[in-house]
Amino acid sequence: TAKDAVDGVVAVTAVSTVDTKVVGSYTVTYSATDKAGNKATAVRTVKVVAAAGDITAPVITITGANPASVTVGGTYVDAGATAKDAVDGVVAVTAVSTVDTKVVGSYTVTYSATDKAGNKATAVRTVKVVAAPSPDEKATITFVVTDKTGKPIHDAEVELGEKTIKTNDSGMAIFTNVVLKSYEYEIEMDHYEEIEGKISVTGDQIITVKLVIEEEEHDEEHDEEHDEEHDEEESHGDKLYRSRN
Repeated sequence: TAKDAVDGVVAVTAVSTVDTKVVGSYTVTYSATDKAGNKATAVRTVKVVAAAGDITAPVITITGANPASVTVGGTYVDAGATAKDAVDGVVAVTAVSTVDTKVVGSYTVTYSATDKAGNKATAVRTVKVVAAPSPDEKATITFVVTDKTGKPIHDAEVELGEKTIKTNDSGMAIFTNVVLKSYEYEIEMDHYEEIEGKISVTGDQIITVKLVIEEEEHDEEHDEEHDEEHDEEESHGDKLYRSRN
């Protein structure tokens, strides 16, 4: 209220900056002017405080790999993070990154989230900038070829890229000085089904492959066994006929 010595009670207007959704200090400014144009102001301070009992910070979840890696000179695209608060629900996340993809090293992306009560949470992702593989770097790729029982198959032809090697007595075909890249491979052996596949060579690998007997071969063996049994039955029947006569 406002009271003037001459005019008595004078009207008061108020201007408020209060935002009850955000913790902080605000003002309400009151003003009154008498008939002579004399103006007076008064200010009230209003503090918006956290709800009683909300002392728990949001929980930040980092999306994607942690640690993450990128080849030097490449482009790092951060997968981001999300935050959820027990009271406020989903909370905005800000990120500060130190990643420099031009220099090999270990870097961080720091995520932070603050709820309406002012409780703050942080989480950190490690990002490793690694050197590109040397063009001269090589690997050894070993194929182990067996039948379905695990018995090694000797002399199977294993083709990797443009090179073909036959398996040894242990069922192994060993390729040395293999350049790091992707390859197609093919494995062939008489009376077995052919195997084809793809591999990405990033270092030494051992690949175990089990071959399956060809279906036609299996059927032929079955037919031969059946014919032999049939011939034996006919021969036995013929002997019985002759013995009775």
